[in-house]
Amino acid sequence: MSGTGAPGLGLAVSAHMRPTTVIRSQVYGAERRAVLSLEGGGYLDVALFGRRPELVRLRDVLDAVIAELDEQRAAHGGAGEESAA
Repeated sequence: MSGTGAPGLGLAVSAHMRPTTVIRSQVYGAERRAVLSLEGGGYLDVALFGRRPELVRLRDVLDAVIAELDEQRAAHGGAGEESAA
């Protein structure tokens, strides 16, 4: 990882999502933020805190990566994991 000078993330964590990973969200309206939780049954739980602008950026990146995965799956004849959507 390379730094840009100013901290942009409080912690770097790698977590592999599985079909059994529980994904929850909690909105804190008064604080204008939300928490997304990836729960691994106590083995590894990750909480992602963000305000709306950061969550929109995250959504946009997820949309783009899902589109790329779909394109690659189509280019390879649909081989690979099925979409959850």
